[in-house]
Amino acid sequence: MPAIGASREYSKISCEETSLLISIKDGKEVSKPKRNRRQWLVLIMLAFGNFCIASCVSLQAPFFPKEAEMKGATPTQYGLVFGVFQLTVFIISPVYGKLMALITPKFMLNAGILVVGVTSILFGVLDRSPDGTPFVALAFAVRIVEGLGSAAFTTSSFTIIAAEFPRNVATTFVSIQFFFVPL
Repeated sequence: MPAIGASREYSKISCEETSLLISIKDGKEVSKPKRNRRQWLVLIMLAFGNFCIASCVSLQAPFFPKEAEMKGATPTQYGLVFGVFQLTVFIISPVYGKLMALITPKFMLNAGILVVGVTSILFGVLDRSPDGTPFVALAFAVRIVEGLGSAAFTTSSFTIIAAEFPRNVATTFVSIQFFFVPL
Protein backbone atom coordinates (compact mmCIF):
# COMPACT_ATOMS: atom_id res chain seq x y z
CA MET A 1 0.00 0.00 0.00
CA PRO A 2 1.50 3.39 -0.95
CA ALA A 3 2.45 5.81 1.77
CA ILE A 4 0.11 8.65 2.63
CA GLY A 5 0.63 11.46 0.17
CA ALA A 6 2.00 9.15 -2.52
CA SER A 7 0.50 9.49 -5.97
CA ARG A 8 -1.92 6.77 -7.03
CA GLU A 9 -3.20 6.26 -10.56
CA TYR A 10 -6.77 5.07 -11.05
CA SER A 11 -6.18 3.52 -14.46
CA LYS A 12 -6.77 0.06 -12.98
CA ILE A 13 -9.00 -0.77 -10.07
CA SER A 14 -7.32 -2.81 -7.39
CA CYS A 15 -8.77 -3.94 -4.10
CA GLU A 16 -6.13 -2.82 -1.66
CA GLU A 17 -6.49 -3.50 2.00
CA THR A 18 -7.68 -0.59 4.11
CA SER A 19 -6.92 0.00 7.75
CA LEU A 20 -9.25 -2.05 9.90
CA LEU A 21 -10.39 -1.61 13.42
CA ILE A 22 -11.15 -5.05 14.87
CA SER A 23 -13.64 -5.42 17.68
CA ILE A 24 -15.29 -8.42 19.26
CA LYS A 25 -19.08 -8.59 19.35
CA ASP A 26 -21.04 -11.65 20.44
CA GLY A 27 -17.88 -13.77 20.34
CA LYS A 28 -17.14 -12.90 16.69
CA GLU A 29 -14.64 -10.49 15.24
CA VAL A 30 -16.30 -7.53 13.53
CA SER A 31 -14.19 -5.34 11.34
CA LYS A 32 -15.05 -1.75 10.64
CA PRO A 33 -13.25 0.12 7.88
CA LYS A 34 -11.27 3.06 9.16
CA ARG A 35 -10.81 5.87 6.65
CA ASN A 36 -7.36 7.34 6.28
CA ARG A 37 -6.48 10.96 5.45
CA ARG A 38 -6.38 10.33 1.70
CA GLN A 39 -9.82 8.72 1.71
CA TRP A 40 -11.29 11.66 3.63
CA LEU A 41 -9.80 14.07 1.09
CA VAL A 42 -11.24 12.03 -1.79
CA LEU A 43 -14.66 12.04 -0.11
CA ILE A 44 -14.56 15.80 0.43
CA MET A 45 -13.42 16.46 -3.13
CA LEU A 46 -16.12 14.26 -4.68
CA ALA A 47 -18.80 15.71 -2.41
CA PHE A 48 -17.78 19.26 -3.33
CA GLY A 49 -17.70 18.37 -7.04
CA ASN A 50 -21.17 16.82 -6.86
CA PHE A 51 -22.51 19.89 -5.09
CA CYS A 52 -20.97 22.26 -7.66
CA ILE A 53 -22.31 20.31 -10.63
CA ALA A 54 -25.79 20.11 -9.10
CA SER A 55 -25.68 23.84 -8.46
CA CYS A 56 -24.61 24.66 -12.00
CA VAL A 57 -27.27 22.43 -13.51
CA SER A 58 -30.18 23.42 -11.27
CA LEU A 59 -29.62 27.17 -11.00
CA GLN A 60 -30.56 27.58 -14.67
CA ALA A 61 -34.17 26.48 -14.15
CA PRO A 62 -35.53 29.64 -12.47
CA PHE A 63 -34.12 32.01 -15.09
CA PHE A 64 -34.12 30.21 -18.42
CA PRO A 65 -37.87 29.88 -19.18
CA LYS A 66 -38.47 33.64 -18.97
CA GLU A 67 -35.38 34.38 -21.07
CA ALA A 68 -36.33 31.72 -23.63
CA GLU A 69 -39.83 33.18 -24.00
CA MET A 70 -38.35 36.64 -24.53
CA LYS A 71 -36.18 35.12 -27.27
CA GLY A 72 -39.20 33.55 -28.98
CA ALA A 73 -38.90 29.94 -27.77
CA THR A 74 -42.01 27.95 -26.96
CA PRO A 75 -42.47 26.08 -23.65
CA THR A 76 -41.98 22.81 -25.54
CA GLN A 77 -38.65 23.99 -26.92
CA TYR A 78 -37.19 25.17 -23.65
CA GLY A 79 -38.58 22.09 -21.90
CA LEU A 80 -36.67 19.95 -24.38
CA VAL A 81 -33.55 22.04 -23.72
CA PHE A 82 -33.75 20.96 -20.08
CA GLY A 83 -34.57 17.34 -20.96
CA VAL A 84 -31.74 16.89 -23.43
CA PHE A 85 -29.25 17.18 -20.55
CA GLN A 86 -30.56 14.02 -18.85
CA LEU A 87 -30.89 12.22 -22.17
CA THR A 88 -27.24 12.99 -22.95
CA VAL A 89 -26.11 11.71 -19.54
CA PHE A 90 -28.17 8.53 -20.04
CA ILE A 91 -26.72 7.82 -23.49
CA ILE A 92 -23.07 8.75 -22.92
CA SER A 93 -22.44 7.26 -19.45
CA PRO A 94 -21.98 3.67 -20.73
CA VAL A 95 -19.61 4.97 -23.41
CA TYR A 96 -17.55 6.73 -20.75
CA GLY A 97 -17.54 3.51 -18.74
CA LYS A 98 -15.90 1.74 -21.67
CA LEU A 99 -13.43 4.62 -22.17
CA MET A 100 -12.34 4.35 -18.54
CA ALA A 101 -9.91 1.59 -19.53
CA LEU A 102 -8.18 3.96 -21.98
CA ILE A 103 -8.02 7.18 -19.99
CA THR A 104 -7.64 7.67 -16.28
CA PRO A 105 -10.63 8.48 -14.08
CA LYS A 106 -8.70 11.43 -12.65
CA PHE A 107 -8.43 13.02 -16.10
CA MET A 108 -12.09 12.34 -16.86
CA LEU A 109 -13.15 13.76 -13.50
CA ASN A 110 -11.19 16.98 -14.04
CA ALA A 111 -12.31 17.31 -17.65
CA GLY A 112 -15.94 16.77 -16.65
CA ILE A 113 -15.95 19.46 -13.98
CA LEU A 114 -14.15 21.87 -16.34
CA VAL A 115 -16.70 21.26 -19.11
CA VAL A 116 -19.64 21.79 -16.74
CA GLY A 117 -18.11 25.03 -15.47
CA VAL A 118 -17.44 26.42 -18.96
CA THR A 119 -20.87 25.44 -20.26
CA SER A 120 -22.53 27.06 -17.25
CA ILE A 121 -20.81 30.30 -18.17
CA LEU A 122 -21.84 29.87 -21.82
CA PHE A 123 -25.43 29.20 -20.74
CA GLY A 124 -25.30 32.48 -18.82
CA VAL A 125 -24.39 34.48 -21.93
CA LEU A 126 -27.05 32.93 -24.18
CA ASP A 127 -29.09 36.09 -23.73
CA ARG A 128 -26.69 37.74 -26.16
CA SER A 129 -27.54 35.30 -28.96
CA PRO A 130 -30.01 36.13 -31.75
CA ASP A 131 -33.71 35.49 -31.18
CA GLY A 132 -35.58 32.44 -32.46
CA THR A 133 -34.00 29.30 -33.86
CA PRO A 134 -30.33 30.31 -33.27
CA PHE A 135 -31.08 30.81 -29.56
CA VAL A 136 -32.80 27.44 -29.22
CA ALA A 137 -30.03 25.66 -31.19
CA LEU A 138 -27.30 27.22 -29.05
CA ALA A 139 -29.20 26.34 -25.87
CA PHE A 140 -29.49 22.72 -27.06
CA ALA A 141 -25.78 22.58 -27.92
CA VAL A 142 -24.71 24.02 -24.57
CA ARG A 143 -26.93 21.64 -22.60
CA ILE A 144 -25.72 18.62 -24.56
CA VAL A 145 -22.09 19.51 -23.90
CA GLU A 146 -22.96 20.17 -20.25
CA GLY A 147 -24.48 16.69 -20.08
CA LEU A 148 -21.27 15.24 -21.53
CA GLY A 149 -19.27 16.93 -18.77
CA SER A 150 -21.63 15.86 -16.01
CA ALA A 151 -21.59 12.25 -17.23
CA ALA A 152 -17.78 12.31 -17.31
CA PHE A 153 -17.61 13.53 -13.71
CA THR A 154 -20.21 11.06 -12.45
CA THR A 155 -18.80 8.03 -14.26
CA SER A 156 -15.25 8.73 -13.12
CA SER A 157 -16.37 9.35 -9.55
CA PHE A 158 -17.92 5.85 -9.50
CA THR A 159 -14.59 4.37 -10.56
CA ILE A 160 -12.64 6.39 -8.00
CA ILE A 161 -15.03 5.33 -5.23
CA ALA A 162 -14.64 1.67 -6.20
CA ALA A 163 -10.84 1.99 -6.16
CA GLU A 164 -10.56 4.00 -2.93
CA PHE A 165 -13.25 2.26 -0.89
CA PRO A 166 -13.33 -1.40 -1.96
CA ARG A 167 -14.94 -2.59 1.30
CA ASN A 168 -17.81 -0.09 1.43
CA VAL A 169 -18.54 1.12 -2.10
CA ALA A 170 -22.31 1.41 -1.63
CA THR A 171 -22.14 3.42 1.58
CA THR A 172 -19.54 5.75 0.14
CA PHE A 173 -21.48 6.20 -3.08
CA VAL A 174 -24.65 7.12 -1.20
CA SER A 175 -22.70 9.55 0.97
CA ILE A 176 -21.34 11.31 -2.11
CA GLN A 177 -24.71 11.38 -3.89
CA PHE A 178 -26.19 13.13 -0.85
CA PHE A 179 -24.35 16.24 -2.01
CA PHE A 180 -25.92 16.15 -5.48
CA VAL A 181 -28.95 18.13 -4.34
CA PRO A 182 -30.61 20.39 -6.85
CA LEU A 183 -31.17 23.77 -5.30
